[in-house]
Amino acid sequence: MVAGHPGRGCLDLDLTWQPTRWLGVDANVAMGRSTLVANRGNGGALALAPRLMGGAGITVRRGRSFAALRLRGIDDRPANDDGSLTARGYALVDLVAEHAVGATSLGLTVENLFDADWREAQFAEQSRVTAASELVEDIHFTPGAPLTALVTVSRRM
Repeated sequence: MVAGHPGRGCLDLDLTWQPTRWLGVDANVAMGRSTLVANRGNGGALALAPRLMGGAGITVRRGRSFAALRLRGIDDRPANDDGSLTARGYALVDLVAEHAVGATSLGLTVENLFDADWREAQFAEQSRVTAASELVEDIHFTPGAPLTALVTVSRRM
């Protein structure tokens, strides 16, 4: 799909392929170009608007059980409207698995499998060290979660 002004727009591509009954591959890529027009002093950037992001995975199934290796990420992007600060992108790998026996399922989700250092929320903010200091614009961020594992047990009633 292409939208927006002539010469500008976006593309969202979804692909799914199942070469065998037990193997599936999928991918999603979104590319966009956002422009802030209000004051035209933005260098063609729109703060935090992603230009490239997506995800992909491979899933193996056997009966009512599966395991999937997933990749998700976002590219670097402008953190402020003039594009002088950059919000760091990231690429993370997750593992998801589930095994079902009868009415009981045991699941495992491992997020950030390789314990990558990443920034989840990022904003350009002005701050100062002391009341007498000059205001400085910089990126303030929330660190992304480290390697995290979640085990679940569920039972159908």
